[in-house]
Amino acid sequence: MRAVRTWSVRHSRFIETVWQAFSFVLDMLAPLLRHLPRRFLEAPLKPVEKLAKRFMFDCQMCGQCVLSLTGIACPMNCPKTLRNGPCGGVLADGGCEVSPEMTCVWLEAWDGSRQMKNGASINEIQHPVSHLTRARSTWAASLQGDHSQPAWPEISVGSTVKTTDEVPARASSLQRVLNSGAFTVTTEFNAPDTAAAEDIIEAVQPLTDICDGINVTDNAGANVHISSLSTCALMAREGFEPVMQMTCRDRNRLAIQSDVLGAATLGVTNITCMTGDAITSGDHPDGKPVFDLDAASLLQTIRHLRDEGKFLTGRELKTPPYIYMGATANPSAKFLDVEISRVAKKVRAGAQYLQTQYCFDMMALKNFITRFRDEGLDEWAHLLVGVGPLRSAKSGRWMRDNIPGVHIPDDIIERIERADDERAEGQKFAAEFIEELKDMAAVSGVHIMAIGQPLRVAQIVEMAGIGPKYRS
Repeated sequence: MRAVRTWSVRHSRFIETVWQAFSFVLDMLAPLLRHLPRRFLEAPLKPVEKLAKRFMFDCQMCGQCVLSLTGIACPMNCPKTLRNGPCGGVLADGGCEVSPEMTCVWLEAWDGSRQMKNGASINEIQHPVSHLTRARSTWAASLQGDHSQPAWPEISVGSTVKTTDEVPARASSLQRVLNSGAFTVTTEFNAPDTAAAEDIIEAVQPLTDICDGINVTDNAGANVHISSLSTCALMAREGFEPVMQMTCRDRNRLAIQSDVLGAATLGVTNITCMTGDAITSGDHPDGKPVFDLDAASLLQTIRHLRDEGKFLTGRELKTPPYIYMGATANPSAKFLDVEISRVAKKVRAGAQYLQTQYCFDMMALKNFITRFRDEGLDEWAHLLVGVGPLRSAKSGRWMRDNIPGVHIPDDIIERIERADDERAEGQKFAAEFIEELKDMAAVSGVHIMAIGQPLRVAQIVEMAGIGPKYRS
């Protein structure tokens, strides 16, 4: 009933008013019914609630209704079931990365929230779903005065360390460089498909002296590779500075906590938290996606392990892990208001640095940075701008048309196309772009993405005169 759910979002203020009146009636009846066994209320109410909500909202009966907090758009209709969306895969026309024929559920949620009296609630970090209450009636719970949220620890919101503060003794090298104010360089590494440690060390070696941190991808593009954790552990053993990318696509909350502890134990102390690409976009499209958490709740989970020294269940750790937490952002996002709120949630959840999607549009980046600073986010999180060399005009057009969130202005592609050596021109543009970033407010450095091309990364670093070798 997509047409009806779209109507509901368009009339979210009316639905909100009706729901408030309905909730008032439920609360009035609660004292009379709270002592009845829940099953007596579930039996008659559940089928009615399911039918009504399915018709009006395409409700998935998660048992923890948040319609009043998400613009009357049910977040469980998101193919990734994100409770804090949207993801970074929203198409330029607002379509969903997984199902392009439908509008992103979270964009609908934002449209609905703008009309609502309680619309600002969409900026709050939502708890992940408790799978114990799936298919339960929220009406029955309300009739018994039960308005409880899913079991989730009380996690403080807002960073505790400013970008200019003195770093703790356990801080990683990357955190020390960033907080020192030095223009920082990170890059991305996709390990070769091998089970031999020496192959991995040989492949990453050219990047180790020219960058302050090396991101190891986590089954990038939903294509299977050696695990980010094991690759980072090998790098840490060799004295390199790995940044472990961790996505929510392939792990539930147990596996996430386990991997975070494992990473810290093996000397991996930088983690970039990401939602993850849709599994249908990779080489195992028939696999089952997990998405038990999203980027915001993943950050909260790691923060709870680190700052409270406890698992999500409350069980205490003998020695908590020290993790420097990061996340991602997209300055070229078409829906800038939504992107800024999304980034703000991540920073409040604990992100201390942000690595962005490819940036080719300087004007879009400046607009993003203005909003980023207006929200005061630059006080709490370092911004590393994503830069990459275009191989050719053809590859630039392909990236623009096929990678969600990447915008490459026509004049950039035309410049590359006019050059005698398109590859060299793409590299030159990347170096010039970095030169503009060096003195830009709120920019702490760059994240260079040239997967499988360590020589090009080295050449860009040299052309721009950045990185450890050029730091006085």
